[in-house]
Amino acid sequence: MLITTKIKLILEQKHHEKLLETMKRYNAACNYISGFAFEQSQYNRIRLQKLVYFVVRDQFQLSSQMTILAVRKVAAAYIADKAKKNEYKKSKGKNVRGQADLVWHDGVFYLLPGVELPENEPYIPNDALGVDLDIKNIAADSMGESLSGDAVQAVRHHCISKHLVEKAKRHRSRLALEDLTGIRERITVRRAQRRNQHAWAFAQLRSYIKYKALLAGVPVVLADPRNTSRECPQCEHTAKENRKTRDWFRCQACEYAAPADNVAALNIRSRAIVSVPNVGVAI
Repeated sequence: MLITTKIKLILEQKHHEKLLETMKRYNAACNYISGFAFEQSQYNRIRLQKLVYFVVRDQFQLSSQMTILAVRKVAAAYIADKAKKNEYKKSKGKNVRGQADLVWHDGVFYLLPGVELPENEPYIPNDALGVDLDIKNIAADSMGESLSGDAVQAVRHHCISKHLVEKAKRHRSRLALEDLTGIRERITVRRAQRRNQHAWAFAQLRSYIKYKALLAGVPVVLADPRNTSRECPQCEHTAKENRKTRDWFRCQACEYAAPADNVAALNIRSRAIVSVPNVGVAI
């Protein structure tokens, strides 16, 4: 599996300024090449390079390699969308590609090299670890553990996904997640939380879980999330009244009570066990 690592570059001020200036000239060259290609309707990389190579090298003072990379970048962008003139922003580092990408973000340079890592063969699980994703409790599992959004606001999704994958492997369980299709449309939050809701990337966390699970050999399955927080994991009685408050579940039939997010995780676990064979499912 090819994954991307992120390395922060610590540079002396003179080197930082020189790299930033080079990056600005590179992006300016991309804009020039893009405009030329658009006006001439010339999107073939080889022909485009012959037409602009010497002009770009002279006008923007770029090396031969960077000039070729700029042409390649523009040509690739137009192949994807010929109807749109592409613009390259001067304020951001846009993929100076070689064996790694160079990115400038908030005044800091980062190198993003791709690393090929072997995937482990998925084991045959004995159980499932259900995980419910939410705004307040970012992840609650079927073993009763919850990660509070307030407590881990500054913790990257990498840490959460690593913890979940390691826990599932330790118990030789498949990792069962709710199907996140349409998750942003399903959840409701107060007005003060709406901005945070859309910034909270459920899909990002799921992608981290996916690749970490593949590397660790942990099978991952998806479960239907409908009524997971309203169905009783003990007697299966399902009713809106079972969850009269956001945080607490109490079954109106058998009086089973527990935190609502952990109840949802228990139901996700149960659905994964009864509906999925002992194989990993891609997400």
